[in-house]
Amino acid sequence: MLAIALAVRALALVLLGDQNFPDAGAYRSAGEQLRHLQLMSDNAIMPLYPLLVALTGGGWAQTLADLALSLTSVWLLYAITLRIYRDETIALAAGLFCAVWPHFVFFAAVGLTETLYIALLLAGLLCCYERRFVLGSAFFVLSVLTRPAIDYLAPLLIVLFSAAVHREPFAAVAKRVATYLVVYIALMSPWWAHNYARYGEFVHLNLAGGMVLYTGNNPLNASGGGITGKDVDFTPFAQFKDPVRRDAAMRDAAVDYIKAHPSHFLAMMPVKFARLWRPWPYTGEYQSASIVAVSVISAVPIFLLALTGLALTLVRHFARLLPCIAYAGYLTAVHVVTIGSVRYRVPIEPVVLILAAAGLVGLLRKIGAGRRILMPLSSAR
Repeated sequence: MLAIALAVRALALVLLGDQNFPDAGAYRSAGEQLRHLQLMSDNAIMPLYPLLVALTGGGWAQTLADLALSLTSVWLLYAITLRIYRDETIALAAGLFCAVWPHFVFFAAVGLTETLYIALLLAGLLCCYERRFVLGSAFFVLSVLTRPAIDYLAPLLIVLFSAAVHREPFAAVAKRVATYLVVYIALMSPWWAHNYARYGEFVHLNLAGGMVLYTGNNPLNASGGGITGKDVDFTPFAQFKDPVRRDAAMRDAAVDYIKAHPSHFLAMMPVKFARLWRPWPYTGEYQSASIVAVSVISAVPIFLLALTGLALTLVRHFARLLPCIAYAGYLTAVHVVTIGSVRYRVPIEPVVLILAAAGLVGLLRKIGAGRRILMPLSSAR
């Protein structure tokens, strides 16, 4: 499983080269600032991936770190699936899916936050499945320091793991949540100190929240995406020189727009949902026939298998699946309200692959020929 993952990622490194993503350049610049003990100048990014860039020095060392994290995620997904279904065949199928999943292979090679974030998130989930809540809390907070996707969700995940998965009493659940808050404050404090030095006031996460909300909720946005000049125009906010005030102004403008145009806000939700979950990328530079073909051929069967896995296993394994489903549902809801993009779906895809593995194995076990297909996986145990 890991050998296959390594082979396809090594091939991707050779074939893809530098994709020249603006975000990748921003992380390298921020990493260089941290390496020289300077404050990060980019207002929209979190610090942990730039810190990884700083520690590795960028270049091939950074790439090798991303590769190691991506390989770790393959094993973590296998281990999580094993804890959920207690079925090694399903776990091996999930690990193999993760090993060759095009998005995970792609992002392991391009210097963006997805690979680090997914590894940290999966590590947190695995620790919580194993009842190691202090370490799981630390991984969740580190994922927030990479990208703040689960900042509000993480305490609820702790509750779900404690109460639903492990069936602990109320006092234990409260203790788990209190422990998470202590870990959260301890790990977030250096970032808060950085932000206070940078802005002269407390800034909880970064200054991207208002920008993202306005991008998805403004008069120009009819596609559900976030392309500057097409979906959003930021020039009305150029008057705000203070970045904190500017982000707040964008957030207020987005809220005002939603209040003034509730029907449009509701009508855009399915548009954003469709863009988030479309089987191929929206961005023009990734619309070649080969990329669209690979995306559709990989995504459509996996999505169908995931729905099958959900139908076949939800009732029997509901408690152990609940944290993963809550996570996937929460991130989907966030992007249905803000902006939809295939890239924003990538952190949800580990859950999709878990369910797809359960769906595939469940279907194959119902037919004689399918059971023969599964024999190599069974013999690998």
